[in-house]
Amino acid sequence: NVTLANSTNQFSGSVAASGNVVSITGTGGLNLGTVTANDLNVNTSTGNISQSGRVRVKNVNTTYLTAINGNILLNDPTNDFTGGIYATSTNDIEIYNSNATILGNISSANFRIISAGGGITQVSGTNIAVTGLSNLTATGNPIIVNRSTNQFSGPVTASGSDLTISNANSLTLNNTSITNTVNVTSSGNINITGNFSASQLMISN
Repeated sequence: NVTLANSTNQFSGSVAASGNVVSITGTGGLNLGTVTANDLNVNTSTGNISQSGRVRVKNVNTTYLTAINGNILLNDPTNDFTGGIYATSTNDIEIYNSNATILGNISSANFRIISAGGGITQVSGTNIAVTGLSNLTATGNPIIVNRSTNQFSGPVTASGSDLTISNANSLTLNNTSITNTVNVTSSGNINITGNFSASQLMISN
């Protein structure tokens, strides 16, 4: 294992690591170099979590990312997250995954996920809470974010083969590009803005 757990750690350069469980904590931002792990836990109390190398989490294991007063910007197209991604940021979260994507608890101002290697699904019992814009892309594959406790407070843009989405409050779909079916469940109003493309729309509230 690799454990760098002191909250006062300050890494001026990139941090590369390889191990079974990799845990990195610091302040002032963290730039990840090449990271390979079975479980990954990255925390920064100030500044961004960013990257300059590939991040790979193997064997359908878990990634935990926390950036208080910063962004999470892991948008390298070679990233490979095979298990659940749990991410918290007071600002923006942007993640690119070359694999299919499994979302755990997500909390941010704005959220963007590109799932290049498969669909987007959600771990049972988890919650996605986004106060601003959400952008979900799984071109040619389904997007299933159907936990009833989800809180998409701002507009949701989605692109994929199918979209199944649930929200605890009113929901706005903006610029939706779905090949097959859009299935929406919301406890409040459902609004559709921008361009909308789907072969079938199913609404329940």
